Amino acid sequence: MKILTVYHKYKRGGSYHRFRMMLDAYVEAGDEVYYIAVERYPFELPGVHPQIFYAPSRDHGSNIFKFYFLLLAPLYTAYVCHKNRIDLLVAFGATSAFIQSFARLLLRKKMIALIRGDSEHGLRVSNAGVGIILLNRLLERIGLFFCDRIVVNNRDQKRKIETRVSKHRGGVQILCNDVPLFPDQTVYSKSVRRRASRKRKQEFLIATVGVINRGKNIELLLYTIRNLGMSGMSLLVVGDVIDEGDDSKRRLEELARDLNINHQVAFTGWKEGTELHKCFDRADLFVFPSFYEGSPNALLEALGHDKPCLGSRVPGISDVLYFDELLFDPYDGRELLEKIERAILDGKYLEKILDLSMERRKAFTFDWKKALLDMTRTLS
Repeated sequence: MKILTVYHKYKRGGSYHRFRMMLDAYVEAGDEVYYIAVERYPFELPGVHPQIFYAPSRDHGSNIFKFYFLLLAPLYTAYVCHKNRIDLLVAFGATSAFIQSFARLLLRKKMIALIRGDSEHGLRVSNAGVGIILLNRLLERIGLFFCDRIVVNNRDQKRKIETRVSKHRGGVQILCNDVPLFPDQTVYSKSVRRRASRKRKQEFLIATVGVINRGKNIELLLYTIRNLGMSGMSLLVVGDVIDEGDDSKRRLEELARDLNINHQVAFTGWKEGTELHKCFDRADLFVFPSFYEGSPNALLEALGHDKPCLGSRVPGISDVLYFDELLFDPYDGRELLEKIERAILDGKYLEKILDLSMERRKAFTFDWKKALLDMTRTLS
């Protein structure tokens, strides 16, 4: 089967990692995948064919470029679809669905959309103007309307889309992200058990991983470190910004200095492979304080490393962690402070957090690629 998708530029972060997993799934199943982008992705796979869309400017983040892409990419998509005799359109996001909807109508192809987050929430977090938000809402509704199947990754997103695109003919299905498995995870499990079984009076490392932006609420962790006032406590922030001009990381570094905790906080930048595993392994506790998530890959990776986890009581994160003992209010730091303080001073409490985290890990351990292929095959 020949599949066409549109993802204009590959960046770092959980959503992009999941997009790569989608490509891997189709290639491993023997399908051919064509992708439309403004530049080649930083990897090559057999059976994956880049279709480069000409962009007159290298500034792919400007509003001018976005309007240019939205205007002409649908035409180029239809051309690529016809030229390569594409069998199925796979949209990774609602905007991608809008771009591919012209080809879907003109050439009468089936289209499935994988919605991995709330784009409107992201625009609001980045302080986008009202006009941009309304345009995004319009494009999203057009794209989703013409989909033959919509797949989301949490219950809240399903409810929102069913409200925006009422009585969708293909229905809205849920495919949450899965826990990645690591070959040496037994080492992590024994290490965490050993640390959780005793009180940590001298050193305690908290880790958080992922894209850095205003919506990740890392400020809450910085204030928590300051308010706890424990000299042996430290925070590891693994990740970075993905958009040019985003000053979120610089603001966090300045805040750490202003709070006089910069000696307790380390910003590592992006880590991958063995280096990322080492970051997880060092942590005594993983904390994910975001204001909103789809189905957070970083949190699932922490569970895959057998880490005790705490996360915001918000959609997406609540779907994963579920137990109230593992959740906290991201708008009020007192609950998080109390849980972290108790985890540091009470080894049995930390082990309880670990036990509940491992129970949630089981619920998200499945073959995501196979589930995606099953949804694709039944449609095509």
